Amino acid sequence: MGLAAPGTIAAVIEQAAARLRAAGVDNPGGDARLLLAKVLGVVPAWIFGHALDPLAEEPRERFEELVGRRESRIPLQHLLGEQEFWSLRFEVSPAALVPRPETELLVEATIEALGGIDSPRVADVGTGSGCIAVALASELALGRVFATDLSADALALARRNAAEHGFDERITFLEGDLVEPLRGGEALHALAANLPYLSESEWEECEPEVREHDPRTALVAGDEGHALIERLIAEAPEVLAPRGWLGLEVGWTQAERVAARLREAGWSDLRVRPDFAGIDRVVEARRPD
Repeated sequence: MGLAAPGTIAAVIEQAAARLRAAGVDNPGGDARLLLAKVLGVVPAWIFGHALDPLAEEPRERFEELVGRRESRIPLQHLLGEQEFWSLRFEVSPAALVPRPETELLVEATIEALGGIDSPRVADVGTGSGCIAVALASELALGRVFATDLSADALALARRNAAEHGFDERITFLEGDLVEPLRGGEALHALAANLPYLSESEWEECEPEVREHDPRTALVAGDEGHALIERLIAEAPEVLAPRGWLGLEVGWTQAERVAARLREAGWSDLRVRPDFAGIDRVVEARRPD
C-alpha cells in the first residue's frame, strides 16, 4: 500500500506486516489484512478500498493483540477461527489439523470411486475437523457417511462442522482406533483416510505453526511415518464390501512404499494421484479378494 499517513489503515497494516516479516511469517502482508478484516467484520477486499481511512483506537488495539499472537507463530487459521475447504467454511481449533487444500484431492478420488453406486456407504477414518466427511456428505446426496477418530475433542469439532452445514444427521461419528468402531456394521463401499504420516525427523523440521500448535498425534506415525497407514491397509478389508475402495493421503516421499504394501497385500486397481504441486499425494486401490 506504499508509505501511508500515520494512523490510517494502510499505515497500520504496513507496521504489522513488518513485525510479521521479522518473525518469519511467510505472507506477512496478507496475514495482516486478514486479521484486520476479522477485527472490522469486513471482507478482506474492503481493506484496499479504505486504505487511507483512519483506524479507530479500539479496533486497532484488538488488531495489535492478534498481530502479536501471529508474531508468536500461532497459526493464522486458529486466530481467524475458520478455514475454507471444498468451498465450505470449517471451524478450526487446536483439537485437529487445519484442513489443507491438497486433501481435496482425496475427496475427489473418493467421489470418483463411488460413481455408479446409488446409495454409497463411505467412512472417513481419522476425521479430525470432519472436513472430508462433510465434503463427501455435500456431494453424495443419497450416501451414508461414517467418521471415526481416537480423539473425543476432534470428534466434537467435527460434529460442530457437520451441524453447521446441515449434515449432522447424515454423518455418523464414532470414537475409536482406525476401523475398530466400524466392525460389525454393514460393509462399506469406500474408506478415505488422511492419517498421520510424518516421521519423527520430519516433525522436528516442521514450521512452528505446525510443531507447536497442531496436535502431534494427528501428524506423527512412528519413526518412519508409515505405521498407521500400514495398519489400515491390513485392517480395511475387514469392513469393506467386495471390490471396496481404499484411498490414502500420503507424505511426499511415501507413495511408492505405500503402493508396494498394497500390491504385496493383493489389492488391485492401484493408482497414485499427484497433487497440484506434482507430489504423489493419494494412493488408492480396490480390496483384495
